[in-house]
Amino acid sequence: MEVLSSFFLNNISPMVSIGAQLTFIFILIFVIFFPLITLTYWIEQVIYSRFSGIRGAGHSLYNIIFPMKIITKLLQKESQTDPYIDRPLFCLAPYVGFSTVVLTLIVLPFSSHYVLSHSDLGVLYLITFIFLMGIHALMAGWSSNSKWALIGAVRSLTQSLCGITLYGLVIMIITLQTHSLSIQDIIQMQGPHPWQWLLFLSPFTLAAFLLSLSSLMMIIDQPPYGTATSSSEIHSGYKGHYTGIRYFVLTISNKGAFFILSAMTTHLFLGGWQAPASWLYWAAVFSPQFPNIIEMGVFLFKTLCVVWIILILQNTLPPLRLDHLIKLTWKYLIPLGLTALAGTAIWTYIFPDGNLFTQYLLSLLLVTFGIYFFYRLLYHTYLSIKPRIKGKKA
Repeated sequence: MEVLSSFFLNNISPMVSIGAQLTFIFILIFVIFFPLITLTYWIEQVIYSRFSGIRGAGHSLYNIIFPMKIITKLLQKESQTDPYIDRPLFCLAPYVGFSTVVLTLIVLPFSSHYVLSHSDLGVLYLITFIFLMGIHALMAGWSSNSKWALIGAVRSLTQSLCGITLYGLVIMIITLQTHSLSIQDIIQMQGPHPWQWLLFLSPFTLAAFLLSLSSLMMIIDQPPYGTATSSSEIHSGYKGHYTGIRYFVLTISNKGAFFILSAMTTHLFLGGWQAPASWLYWAAVFSPQFPNIIEMGVFLFKTLCVVWIILILQNTLPPLRLDHLIKLTWKYLIPLGLTALAGTAIWTYIFPDGNLFTQYLLSLLLVTFGIYFFYRLLYHTYLSIKPRIKGKKA
């Protein structure tokens, strides 16, 4: 993909460069972005239907086409607007949010070679566009000329600022540990095995991982921090006056930000595309491109695991009011992040090459917790289907 991007953007004559760049952007959006958003949305529906105990869109694997049904329905609807809106800003806001999300894919690695542009400041680039993700909400709320939409926009921007500040502390912890702002360098400093991930390098990086999950849910306006689009209070917030394709663009921008931030968490803490060397060796026997496909599969699997964890937290934790969210962030989470930053500096000074005992211990604790969690999950699943089994036998 790096070769493909350089071909499209650098090595084409000026007469056809505009068409080639448009083709490249089309591939980026419709071949990479939309399938990932569809998969993320389907997993969200699966988790929601299981937690709610209803036969929703996630009840069957065949319903993976359910997001395509929603897309088709929204594209067929008429985009109605009120006469008193600020029309230029109102029409531009969804596409500003969509473009900021899509542009983050440029520096996001999918494997050791499948990256559109390798940058030594890739983390800084992503942070910049993550900050810009909240701008479209303010544009949408202000241009709607509605107090409910404006309240939702201000809530969204406040929530995003809290999340971005917290995420900035997480980035500082990782940068202090790895001495690099390059995403590929951060991935290569880790390994394919769990005890080689930055997640288990020290107790402070484990705390940074938990803070990153909290900040991620703040940035994308998801429960328990979903006050910006609360339907019971302010009628979907800044999205309340949008219909048709504009509402669709706002929705996929939110889902895209969800996937990209989950992918960024995977790269920073879970080893990114790192796969066992034996897998890559046997894959290279069949084709030189197979190792990249294996790495991309490992990366997508880890990212979807992060998505799954966040969705479970969303459906488990109670919602917070905006004032409680601000208090939680500035009085507890940010001081905790500063403590983790100072602890990382001390830990790096004492153990410059890491501490294997701590890494093994933290990995063992995670495996133990995972086994217990899945045991409880299977046990309660059995209790829920036990009456149905008895009814069929009767």
